[in-house]
Amino acid sequence: MSTLYELTEQWAAVLSLAEEGADAEAIENALADIGGEIEDKADGYAKVIKELEGQAEIAKAEKERLYARETAFKNSAKNMKARLEEAMVRCGKPKFKTDLFSFNIQKNAPSVRIDDEARLMEALKMEAPELLKTKIEIDKKALLSALKAGAAFKGAEIQQSESLRIR
Repeated sequence: MSTLYELTEQWAAVLSLAEEGADAEAIENALADIGGEIEDKADGYAKVIKELEGQAEIAKAEKERLYARETAFKNSAKNMKARLEEAMVRCGKPKFKTDLFSFNIQKNAPSVRIDDEARLMEALKMEAPELLKTKIEIDKKALLSALKAGAAFKGAEIQQSESLRIR
C-alpha cells in the first residue's frame, strides 16, 4: 500500500495528464493504478485523528481537574495563613522563631485602592492625563463587515481559508 505522500503524487500525475490533454484511456489507466487506496488511507488517517482529538479532550479535562485542585490547595494555604496571622496579632506576638521557621508580620509595599473608577478617570483626564493608558485595537469583526460592504483599507483584505471536516 502506498503512503499518503505517494498517493498525492499519483493524483497530481493524473491531474497533470488531464491538463496536458491525454486521452481518456491513459487517464483511466492511471486512475486504475491508484484504485481506492486514498479512501483507505483517509479512513486510517480519520481514525488516528479522532483518537488524537479524544486524547486532547481527556487531557483538557485532566488539566481542568488539576487546575481546580491547584486552586483548592492555594485557597487552603491562604486561609490558614490568614488564621495564623490573626492569631499572632490577637496574641500580641508579631514576631517569633521556632526550630523550623521564623514568623513575622511586616508591612507590604504601598498599593492603590480605587473607590470610584469612573469618577477617578474623569478627574485624571482633566488634571493628569499622563497617568492614563490608551490602548487602541482593531475590531476585526467590524473591519470584516466594512470590507464585505465594499470599503477598502490599505493593509487589510478579506481572506478565505479552507479546512478539512471529518464527520
